Amino acid sequence: RCRSREGSMCAASGKKLSHRNLRSGESRGCVCRASLARQRWVGQEQSHCDLPAMAQEVARAFTSRAVLEQRNWKPMPRRREVPKRTILPDPKYRDQTLAKFINIIMLDGKKSIAERIIYGALDIITERGAETPLDVFYQALENIRPVVEVKSRRVGGATYQVPVEVRPSRRNALAMRWLVESARKRTEKSMTHRLAGELMDAAEKRGGAARKKDEVHRMAEANKAFSHYRF
Repeated sequence: RCRSREGSMCAASGKKLSHRNLRSGESRGCVCRASLARQRWVGQEQSHCDLPAMAQEVARAFTSRAVLEQRNWKPMPRRREVPKRTILPDPKYRDQTLAKFINIIMLDGKKSIAERIIYGALDIITERGAETPLDVFYQALENIRPVVEVKSRRVGGATYQVPVEVRPSRRNALAMRWLVESARKRTEKSMTHRLAGELMDAAEKRGGAARKKDEVHRMAEANKAFSHYRF
């Protein structure tokens, strides 16, 4: 706040401060030093006791198009769908779906640990007799992908579980998520062995992820009478 006494000169505007100026400065948060700092930021003088204008000018300086272009910032589109980020293939098998699975199993940004778990699980699958572990991985995904799911719809004060068709991209995401959740609930010693066991069980339509898919399908079948509420 402005601590200038009555009768002194304001450092920002050069005006003589009266008792009325001091009262307005106290009520609106007059900061003479901030006014000088604002002049250095925007390169021009502003009126006395004009903090909102100062904040706008500083924000405008930080969000100018030149500054944002230097930061590789892109504005959010308003009239079309946001483009999805391209996921690069994993370094070992050069597979994009496996890279997405690595990102899903990753915790706290520790991608090297997630890669170690995935590659270790695929090596265990190979040791147990599978010729191509990626085929087991894709077969597990194919068996876990849900076709329909239920979503809550509130109609007339009541909430209904409405069955809806699952988008293809969401099918893969749900299957991977269920595989990871079921693997973490298993009782093997390490996460590598848990994931390997869950993938092999899912490839044979067994395990927690397969039960989760069957449960979602049963719920959709039980609520098919409310399918006309889909919108």
